Amino acid sequence: MNRFGKLLTYAWAISFTLYLAVKAWLGSGGKLPAFLVAYHAQYDVILESFLSSWLFLPIFLAGYVLVLTELGKESGWNKLYSAFPAAKRVISALHAGTGKVSQVRYQGTLQVFVSSFGVYMKVPVFFRPGHPSIEIPWSAIETVEMQRTPSSRQSLFNHLAAKISRSVYARIALKSFPEFTLVLPWRQEFTSSVPSTVRVMNRL
Repeated sequence: MNRFGKLLTYAWAISFTLYLAVKAWLGSGGKLPAFLVAYHAQYDVILESFLSSWLFLPIFLAGYVLVLTELGKESGWNKLYSAFPAAKRVISALHAGTGKVSQVRYQGTLQVFVSSFGVYMKVPVFFRPGHPSIEIPWSAIETVEMQRTPSSRQSLFNHLAAKISRSVYARIALKSFPEFTLVLPWRQEFTSSVPSTVRVMNRL
């Protein structure tokens, strides 16, 4: 996203947050200066006009696609796809859950399949813009580290979560992209498909 687009996004976020704060305060019976009351009333008119306009749906969809596309760039998903595009095929045994690509967390939207070729990753169709399917061969993978939480941060919360969690995640390090860290939802049986050339570490 260019600088102008970011400034526009920040300006909209600030104005909308102010509108919500003013609306909540007035709704609780509080009093505010006249210019804030007028701001709230004018924002109400503009918002209602926009939501009832035919422009709302195309603008909403364009914004939705833009956000997902930017998320794919921020996480590095598009860079991984350039190196490891997945072949088009139907896979019915996908394992879905939460994971991370670099520092971007995908809450319940990562779908993973492991085969003798490598690791296949995708997201549901509604989150597909900017996130084409990826298939990373084992030859490109350095290590697979199994753990109980998506995060590797040393904190009391993560320590307790690891003690009670039954979920399994795999932290995957790539040979050609050491700057990327993948944390994927995992099944214990996936480990049997990992070849001996890949180092496996069990932190469960």
